[in-house]
Amino acid sequence: MLKEIGIFHTPKNWEELQTWLTRLNGPEAVLATTAAMMAWNLAASFTKEKEGDTEQVLMLSTAHMPFTKPDFGALRVVEFQYGYVLWPVAVEDYASIPEWLVPIIKMANKKECTLVLFDAGIPAREDLQKWEW
Repeated sequence: MLKEIGIFHTPKNWEELQTWLTRLNGPEAVLATTAAMMAWNLAASFTKEKEGDTEQVLMLSTAHMPFTKPDFGALRVVEFQYGYVLWPVAVEDYASIPEWLVPIIKMANKKECTLVLFDAGIPAREDLQKWEW
């Protein structure tokens, strides 16, 4: 994780940095702007590298499953002690996915999640159907 260097001011936003840079003139302005943009690119490259190391996970309660052992269709799924891990796929035709899973897969795809975790210890959401079993 990147940490701020305490002896330097951290701008509140991009506009504050731009305002500060516009106060400079001539070669001083060119050098300061070049250094600021190089620092931005360096920070962006660190962030980009970290993004590849992480996964977005849609974490859901098992209450969003219609049964304790529901039909996941042809989707890849692994059962564990407290629920399931599902690999959602981006699909054009949801006819091949069990009806109960369609809103969950759509939500996972919209949030760019690579995994869906159904866990008995996660509270149920209000925006998805819940089942009592």
